[in-house]
Amino acid sequence: DNDDDDGGGGGGGQHYYYAFAPVPARACGGELLGMRTVTRDRWDAACAAIGCKILSTLSTDYCTSYVLSESSLFVYPQKVVLKTCGTTTLLHALPLIAEYARQCGLEIEFLCYARAKFRWPERQPFPHSSFNDEVRELQRYGFN
Repeated sequence: DNDDDDGGGGGGGQHYYYAFAPVPARACGGELLGMRTVTRDRWDAACAAIGCKILSTLSTDYCTSYVLSESSLFVYPQKVVLKTCGTTTLLHALPLIAEYARQCGLEIEFLCYARAKFRWPERQPFPHSSFNDEVRELQRYGFN
Protein backbone atom coordinates (compact mmCIF):
# COMPACT_ATOMS: atom_id res chain seq x y z
CA ASP A 1 0.00 0.00 0.00
CA ASN A 2 1.56 3.28 -1.11
CA ASP A 3 0.10 6.20 0.81
CA ASP A 4 2.10 8.68 -1.26
CA ASP A 5 0.16 8.05 -4.45
CA ASP A 6 -3.61 8.13 -4.48
CA GLY A 7 -3.85 8.80 -8.21
CA GLY A 8 -4.83 12.42 -7.66
CA GLY A 9 -4.38 15.33 -5.35
CA GLY A 10 -4.98 13.52 -2.09
CA GLY A 11 -8.45 14.89 -2.07
CA GLY A 12 -11.72 13.60 -0.91
CA GLY A 13 -14.80 14.63 -2.76
CA GLN A 14 -16.12 18.16 -2.80
CA HIS A 15 -19.69 19.09 -3.47
CA TYR A 16 -22.07 21.99 -3.78
CA TYR A 17 -25.75 21.85 -3.14
CA TYR A 18 -27.55 24.94 -4.45
CA ALA A 19 -31.22 25.60 -3.79
CA PHE A 20 -32.86 28.47 -5.62
CA ALA A 21 -35.55 30.83 -4.41
CA PRO A 22 -38.99 29.88 -5.73
CA VAL A 23 -39.44 32.90 -7.96
CA PRO A 24 -40.97 32.78 -11.43
CA ALA A 25 -38.78 30.90 -13.88
CA ARG A 26 -39.14 30.09 -17.54
CA ALA A 27 -42.03 27.78 -18.19
CA CYS A 28 -42.79 25.40 -21.02
CA GLY A 29 -46.24 23.89 -21.21
CA GLY A 30 -46.93 24.98 -17.63
CA GLU A 31 -43.82 23.24 -16.29
CA LEU A 32 -41.26 25.06 -14.19
CA LEU A 33 -37.90 24.47 -15.92
CA GLY A 34 -35.65 27.00 -14.14
CA MET A 35 -32.02 25.84 -14.15
CA ARG A 36 -32.86 23.10 -16.66
CA THR A 37 -33.05 25.83 -19.32
CA VAL A 38 -29.28 26.39 -18.97
CA THR A 39 -27.69 25.06 -22.16
CA ARG A 40 -25.09 22.33 -22.40
CA ASP A 41 -22.42 24.76 -23.62
CA ARG A 42 -22.90 26.85 -20.46
CA TRP A 43 -22.53 23.76 -18.23
CA ASP A 44 -19.43 22.91 -20.30
CA ALA A 45 -18.03 26.36 -19.40
CA ALA A 46 -18.79 25.90 -15.69
CA CYS A 47 -17.08 22.50 -15.72
CA ALA A 48 -14.07 23.89 -17.59
CA ALA A 49 -13.74 26.59 -14.91
CA ILE A 50 -13.28 23.93 -12.25
CA GLY A 51 -11.03 21.63 -14.28
CA CYS A 52 -13.30 18.86 -15.51
CA LYS A 53 -15.49 18.10 -18.50
CA ILE A 54 -18.87 16.57 -19.25
CA LEU A 55 -18.60 13.02 -20.57
CA SER A 56 -22.30 12.15 -20.97
CA THR A 57 -25.80 13.38 -20.24
CA LEU A 58 -29.11 11.78 -19.29
CA SER A 59 -32.40 13.64 -18.86
CA THR A 60 -35.70 12.64 -17.28
CA ASP A 61 -38.85 14.69 -16.76
CA TYR A 62 -37.42 15.90 -13.43
CA CYS A 63 -33.64 16.13 -13.73
CA THR A 64 -30.74 16.41 -16.15
CA SER A 65 -27.67 14.51 -14.97
CA TYR A 66 -24.16 14.85 -16.31
CA VAL A 67 -21.36 12.36 -15.80
CA LEU A 68 -18.19 14.42 -15.38
CA SER A 69 -14.58 13.45 -15.82
CA GLU A 70 -14.27 14.19 -12.09
CA SER A 71 -17.71 13.04 -10.81
CA SER A 72 -21.30 14.32 -11.38
CA LEU A 73 -23.63 17.26 -11.93
CA PHE A 74 -27.40 17.07 -11.32
CA VAL A 75 -29.64 19.90 -12.52
CA TYR A 76 -33.24 20.28 -11.35
CA PRO A 77 -35.52 23.28 -11.98
CA GLN A 78 -34.63 24.89 -8.63
CA LYS A 79 -31.66 22.86 -7.44
CA VAL A 80 -28.14 22.07 -8.66
CA VAL A 81 -25.86 19.45 -7.11
CA LEU A 82 -22.24 19.48 -8.28
CA LYS A 83 -19.91 16.80 -6.94
CA THR A 84 -16.25 16.58 -7.86
CA CYS A 85 -13.05 14.94 -6.71
CA GLY A 86 -9.31 15.18 -7.27
CA THR A 87 -7.84 18.63 -7.74
CA THR A 88 -10.88 20.37 -9.20
CA THR A 89 -11.47 23.96 -8.12
CA LEU A 90 -15.15 23.71 -7.30
CA LEU A 91 -15.48 27.26 -5.93
CA HIS A 92 -14.54 28.69 -9.34
CA ALA A 93 -17.95 27.61 -10.69
CA LEU A 94 -19.86 29.68 -8.14
CA PRO A 95 -20.01 33.00 -10.08
CA LEU A 96 -21.02 31.22 -13.30
CA ILE A 97 -23.80 29.21 -11.68
CA ALA A 98 -25.05 32.31 -9.84
CA GLU A 99 -25.15 34.17 -13.17
CA TYR A 100 -26.99 31.30 -14.87
CA ALA A 101 -29.56 31.40 -12.05
CA ARG A 102 -30.07 35.16 -12.46
CA GLN A 103 -30.61 34.66 -16.19
CA CYS A 104 -33.30 32.09 -15.36
CA GLY A 105 -35.03 34.55 -13.03
CA LEU A 106 -33.75 32.74 -9.92
CA GLU A 107 -31.44 33.61 -7.07
CA ILE A 108 -29.48 31.35 -4.77
CA GLU A 109 -31.51 30.85 -1.61
CA PHE A 110 -29.24 28.26 -0.02
CA LEU A 111 -25.70 27.07 -0.73
CA CYS A 112 -23.96 24.19 0.98
CA TYR A 113 -20.29 23.60 0.19
CA ALA A 114 -18.76 20.52 1.76
CA ARG A 115 -15.61 18.53 1.34
CA ALA A 116 -13.70 15.78 3.08
CA LYS A 117 -10.42 16.57 4.77
CA PHE A 118 -7.70 16.47 2.12
CA ARG A 119 -4.89 14.01 2.71
CA TRP A 120 -2.42 16.46 1.09
CA PRO A 121 -3.98 19.93 1.09
CA GLU A 122 -0.79 21.42 -0.30
CA ARG A 123 -1.49 19.56 -3.57
CA GLN A 124 -4.82 21.32 -3.97
CA PRO A 125 -4.96 24.44 -6.17
CA PHE A 126 -6.09 27.76 -4.68
CA PRO A 127 -8.45 28.29 -2.93
CA HIS A 128 -8.76 24.64 -1.87
CA SER A 129 -5.37 24.34 -0.21
CA SER A 130 -6.70 25.91 3.01
CA PHE A 131 -10.03 26.12 4.79
CA ASN A 132 -9.48 29.85 5.46
CA ASP A 133 -8.94 30.51 1.75
CA GLU A 134 -12.15 28.64 0.94
CA VAL A 135 -14.08 30.72 3.48
CA ARG A 136 -12.63 33.96 2.06
CA GLU A 137 -13.56 32.86 -1.46
CA LEU A 138 -17.16 32.15 -0.41
CA GLN A 139 -17.31 35.52 1.37
CA ARG A 140 -15.95 37.23 -1.76
CA TYR A 141 -19.04 35.97 -3.58
CA GLY A 142 -21.35 37.17 -0.81
CA PHE A 143 -21.81 33.96 1.19
CA ASN A 144 -21.12 33.96 4.92
